[in-house]
Amino acid sequence: MLKSNNITRKRCFVFALIAFAVFALLVFLFPYSGDDWAWGSEIGIERLKNHFDNYNGRYAGNLLVMALTRSKLLDIIVTAFSLVCVCVFPKLYSGSDRFATLPLAFTLFLLTPKTIWAQSVVWTAGFSNYIPPILLLVLYLIIVRNIFEDGAPQYNKFLPIVTAVTGFTASLFMENVTIYGLALSAAVIIFSFVKFRRFFAVQLTHLAGCIAGTALMFSNSVYVEIVGAKDGYRSTAISEGLLNTLITHVNTIVTHYFVNNIPMILAVTVLCSALAFILIKGSNYGKKQKAAKVSIIISIVSFALILLKRPLMLLAGGRGTAVFNLIALLAVLAHFCTVFALVIICIEDRNKMLKSLFMLLSIPVLIAPLLIVNPIGPRCFFPPYFIGIIFCVCLFDYITDIVSLSERQVFTMNTAFSAAGATMLIFMLVIYVPIHSYDVKRNEYAVKQAEAGYETVTLCKLPHKAYVWTGDPDKKPWNTRYKLFYGLDQNITFEFLDCKEFDKWASEFDKEMSEK
Repeated sequence: MLKSNNITRKRCFVFALIAFAVFALLVFLFPYSGDDWAWGSEIGIERLKNHFDNYNGRYAGNLLVMALTRSKLLDIIVTAFSLVCVCVFPKLYSGSDRFATLPLAFTLFLLTPKTIWAQSVVWTAGFSNYIPPILLLVLYLIIVRNIFEDGAPQYNKFLPIVTAVTGFTASLFMENVTIYGLALSAAVIIFSFVKFRRFFAVQLTHLAGCIAGTALMFSNSVYVEIVGAKDGYRSTAISEGLLNTLITHVNTIVTHYFVNNIPMILAVTVLCSALAFILIKGSNYGKKQKAAKVSIIISIVSFALILLKRPLMLLAGGRGTAVFNLIALLAVLAHFCTVFALVIICIEDRNKMLKSLFMLLSIPVLIAPLLIVNPIGPRCFFPPYFIGIIFCVCLFDYITDIVSLSERQVFTMNTAFSAAGATMLIFMLVIYVPIHSYDVKRNEYAVKQAEAGYETVTLCKLPHKAYVWTGDPDKKPWNTRYKLFYGLDQNITFEFLDCKEFDKWASEFDKEMSEK
């Protein structure tokens, strides 16, 4: 067993190194876009000089994006390391000794819906606010995961300092994650007190850090303006109308986290089906098994309704949208409730059941604040998506623990997940290699034209537009920010060509320049 564990550790270490190299390559290919051009220019400096007052209270996220947009090397290192953590933290939280959990998490991560991916992974400004805070909170859960064991936890004497810093820092990125951090920290303390009848310094200092960070974030004057409906971009349900906001945002949540997120919902459904099958086949058929059978049938039917929403709406030709939205909402609620029930019914190890429920219940807690704020976009759903990955890994860990697998079956499982991850990686490279190529070419020719005195500069639109957030500076304020970022005269105007037309234009431009 010791030898097997050592082999698994070596494989995990090699996997982490390979994943870092892979993610470093992808981040190298990702272009700066949208708000990145603002943060990396004098606009970012002006915001800093003003201490981000009347802008937002995301102090840690703002400072991070300013650094990452000024050094591509730093961007590559920080982002690649963070994405490795996205793949490794699920294994650490679950406590699994299976190597397969790593390629499983890697594959699920690369299957992130493209709208969420473009806004929270590719877009540097999005990454800086949405990924680091949830990683810091999950890191805290990894530190205190022994609360899910039978014996009273023991902690290193220096850990309270670490948890205070992580709690404080995690609260200075994204508002809904800040609120989740408070709820999570309080829940851990309450859970531990009920179970062990004592408080732990590690947990108390984390809550103190979260409270201090939350107070600092919301001390920014902009939040008073948002609540008072004086901010031109952001608002709350109070100013926009509670009922209208709730209806609109419920539909947005259902769309981004469920309808557009079929691979994740499928993975959860399959894993829950496996749990139910194991329970039904492994013991005498009774009330528990009957409840599991009914739950999994409801889960599968609700998944099918979620899956079919978009094609059915297309067939309806835009008619009955409200009805389809209502059906999808009911399907989502049914699916969540049956998954919750199946975790309680089927996972007989109480500690692993509670560990899984902590992740499952984290999803609505993360999403709930989005119901009452405007605007919300796909990037807001990366934190709950990451929690969904951890939940899947927890279910997978339990299933593989209670099912006896041969070495050949383990090898097949590892190979299948690794092959799926490699396939997704190839897909990403096919998308982002040409994006990077045209981004570099566009920026080079923009500078060349400006230096040659052109008043109208020809640019190309990036290919695979859906995989880059605001990748083209074709309207305000992006064109102004693009010029600032690349040092172009603000009086210059842009005209755009598609990639093939731009290639022809570039050849003619080079020929013209060589003749001068």
